Amino acid sequence: RPFVEGSLRCQSCTVVAHGGPQSGKSYSLSGYFTHGQLHGLAPRAIQLVVEALEKNRSSQMPVVDASFFELQKDCAGDLLPQGCPQVILSELPEAPYCVLDSSLTAHRCDRSVGFNR
Repeated sequence: RPFVEGSLRCQSCTVVAHGGPQSGKSYSLSGYFTHGQLHGLAPRAIQLVVEALEKNRSSQMPVVDASFFELQKDCAGDLLPQGCPQVILSELPEAPYCVLDSSLTAHRCDRSVGFNR
């Protein structure tokens, strides 16, 4: 919850699941999307963002771009398209310290297109 609330105040945030193979990283982040009580961090965060944006009916509605990717060693894989294509991850000397290439799939959510649940 603090990360989501911070991101809505224009603070940058990243959630990282780290661990060995079969340690529960994917389950912790995704859970079971079809069972509300068993949601992981990602669907719960998305729900909080949507609820906050729906409550805020000001004319200054923020735009939310969401991407889902995994890091393995020095490679980043886009988790949305089939086949999880690699995307380039570049380090920067200053904040935000790294940037993913523009080919990473991003879903935009704003008032004009509505919020999918």
